[in-house]
Amino acid sequence: MSPFVRRVRADFARRLFVLLVAVAPSGCAARRDTIRDWAQVVTLSPEYGSQDDRLVRWTRPPRVGVYGPTPSELTEIQWVVGHLAETLRGTPGAPVMVGSDPPPSQVDIEVHPLPLADFDGFARRHGFRHTPGNHGYFRMFWDDAWQLQRAYVMLARDQIRVGSLRHFALEELTQCLGFAGDTNHFADSIFFSRAGSTGHAQELSELDRQLLRFVYTRVEPGTDRSTFLALFDRHWPR
Repeated sequence: MSPFVRRVRADFARRLFVLLVAVAPSGCAARRDTIRDWAQVVTLSPEYGSQDDRLVRWTRPPRVGVYGPTPSELTEIQWVVGHLAETLRGTPGAPVMVGSDPPPSQVDIEVHPLPLADFDGFARRHGFRHTPGNHGYFRMFWDDAWQLQRAYVMLARDQIRVGSLRHFALEELTQCLGFAGDTNHFADSIFFSRAGSTGHAQELSELDRQLLRFVYTRVEPGTDRSTFLALFDRHWPR
């Protein structure tokens, strides 16, 4: 009986190997297609407004200032800026923390913890509109060459729960680097959104970090969708 048992096990192992070889490439291809779709939505399809299917990003390290924070708010936002700076170290997108309440002329990205009721007035004073229903909100401004020049972040300090500020600050500040779209792919991504939920990520996922570095090392401001996808196909790891 022993030879028969060994032969059955060997046959089963061979069939399993053939099945895995047949399935693995298609599974990898499907995931890569999902990542490709996710990447172009995040970078070229903003949640609000329009970029005319062009990529916008910084060409110099943006300086971040926080206005009127409590000590705990300042600590969380400093952590977020450091996390993004570490991710983008050596690239033009690595943000630099200027501090609390610096002169606006010394800042590129202003972060303002505010009561939610103050969002509309703040937005009007700074030349943009606030879309209701958001406890965190950002707005970017760029020049004719699609280079980011200024950005604002509002955080509703009276609505954001204790323990959630880091998530909201990370989402809005990451989007201020040129990643303005949300998708329903990858629940651990800072760009995740589904049925009104924005997820709970407290740090960038591996894919998030990979996308940030890809954009700031491979993609120029003003890149259109077809060129972006061609660069993805050429440079994104397989």
